[in-house]
Amino acid sequence: MNDENLNKKRLRQLVNKLFKAQITQEEKQLLDDWYLSKEEEDPIVYTDLSKEEYKEKLYQATLDKIKKGDTKRNEGFTFLTKLAASVSIICVAATVLFYFLTSTEHQEFLTYKSEKGERKKIELQDGTQVYLNGNSVLKVNKEFDEARHVMLEGEAFFKVKRNESLPFQIKTHQLTTTVLGTSFNINARSEANESVAVKSGKVMVASNRKEEEVIIEKGEQAIFYESNLSSSQIENEDLVFGWQSEKLVFFNETINGVAKKLEEWYGVEVEVFSKTSKECLITGTYKNLTIDQLLEIIQYSTNINYTINEKKVMIINEGC
Repeated sequence: MNDENLNKKRLRQLVNKLFKAQITQEEKQLLDDWYLSKEEEDPIVYTDLSKEEYKEKLYQATLDKIKKGDTKRNEGFTFLTKLAASVSIICVAATVLFYFLTSTEHQEFLTYKSEKGERKKIELQDGTQVYLNGNSVLKVNKEFDEARHVMLEGEAFFKVKRNESLPFQIKTHQLTTTVLGTSFNINARSEANESVAVKSGKVMVASNRKEEEVIIEKGEQAIFYESNLSSSQIENEDLVFGWQSEKLVFFNETINGVAKKLEEWYGVEVEVFSKTSKECLITGTYKNLTIDQLLEIIQYSTNINYTINEKKVMIINEGC
């Protein structure tokens, strides 16, 4: 165990003693010193709250606990406030919790990455299987045996090994998905609305921006659209899950939309030149085709021409 892990463990112990009103002056000084050392840092967070706003929110929650707690608990918090002689010690605790719960700057991760045109299968140490779609990044907490937390950029399908005592949590830019053990797909690409689709079991999806969450089951999906989280039935399972069985699926896709998917799927660069403003909508499911074969099929139903020069593709759209 390295020094950073020792420090984290010690900080957790001090915070626990703080809230149990069992902290000594020397231990309080350790927390004060730690707080001061972190005060100038600007951690990366997945919340709309600033560090100061987060401190204030936790401080208010602490005051609520004081008001609602039983006599013994109130005595402990009274001792705590006397010991602190100000709200500074609460701010220290807020910073410690903020540091552990929302910062990625001070955590260590194992990083798995897939390039454009590459799909990768990963098995985590608990037996969970992850299928990483092209141009995606998965970061796995190095202290995975203590907290099954991962971060995702892009798209992945998860088959989570069940562990009721240790929930599995995936954080993306907009959403946090929590499960015990199930299979589901998460699409968190920057150009799309973030979504979570369940193939088996049940998951809880929460917004990182506000207090909003939904529980979805097999055949359902959660979508984050225009800052709102909603759920609905999955209408086309191939469109959501098909990629993991090497199916490239289009549903009412424009030529520009097709081009974007071709880039991700084949790892190429695609340029589209349109000679018309009329959009041709393309629907179809394709498997085990080269990009040349696929474009030739699309050419039968739409008026396009194309050229392929190694990793560069040019599509000329002349309308439907």
